This record gives sequence, structure tokens and C-alpha cells, in this order.
Amino acid sequence: MSQGEDAPWLVRRADVVTHTEEESGLAYLSVSLRDDALGSCRFIEFQLALDPDERMGGYCILDSAPVGSGDPLHDIAVQVSHRSLYGGVRRCEAAGTTIVLSFEPEAQQVFGWSGRETFLLEMGNEKRKELLKAMQLVFSSAPPGESVELVGFEGDSADR
Repeated sequence: MSQGEDAPWLVRRADVVTHTEEESGLAYLSVSLRDDALGSCRFIEFQLALDPDERMGGYCILDSAPVGSGDPLHDIAVQVSHRSLYGGVRRCEAAGTTIVLSFEPEAQQVFGWSGRETFLLEMGNEKRKELLKAMQLVFSSAPPGESVELVGFEGDSADR
């Protein structure tokens, strides 16, 4: 069984952060979801360059929190086990407090996830709205040759 196939992610922490060029060398938006339930500590982050000229490869997925957490052991573990991929999401469906991501085969292979991962959002309504707005922006910039079907988003592809 692939990770998450039967166990939805229980997301109590989601961050939407705009990073500046001064602090990281590149201005970008990061959207991260963390499942710390029962010691699982699953993490996914989507990154998108803010400068349209730097978005040629589309958004990027990472499976570990960035280096610089303040915890040296975490930073070493990230450098050793960190995986990333440009693109990889086929569909993003939002309904109430649930997000379901369907992944391309390459993303399934790289990250060891199932074809569909369910994220149960345990956060306030305003935080969910912020998260969904940021995810819609990220997924609207898919790599060349890919597109992400958005369902349950304002003006989503299901409305067209």
C-alpha cells in the first residue's frame, strides 16, 4: 500500500508565505500542508516564483520542510531525504474542509504517494480560504504541457 492510500492527511497546520528575493535569492510563494497526527509528520509544499519570467518550469512540489528551520538535525535530514518535482498534480478538488489531490505517475513514483491523496483541513474558515486562493494561483502555473484541473474553486475549470 502506498503512503496515504487509506489514511487521509490530517492537516492542522497550513502555511502560505511570500518569500522575498532578499531573504532567499528568489521571490516566491510557498504553500505547505503538514500532517503531524500520530507521529506521521507528512509534509508537502508547493512553490511558485512570483516573477512571471521565472515561472517557465511552473510550480514545484517538495516533500520536506525547507532547510533553515532552526533545528540542525532537521536540516541535515532534509538535505539527505529531500525530494522535489516540477509539476505532478493532475487534479485538485476542494469541498468544504477536504482537498483531494490526484497525482501524475511521475509524482507518485518520486514521492511514493498514491494516485489520490486526501487532505482533511482542521483550521478556521479564513485560513482555508487563504490556502485555497494560494493553491489556485500555484496550480494555474503548471509546467509546459501540463494542466491542473481545479474543482471547487472560484472560476474553476469545472465551471467552464
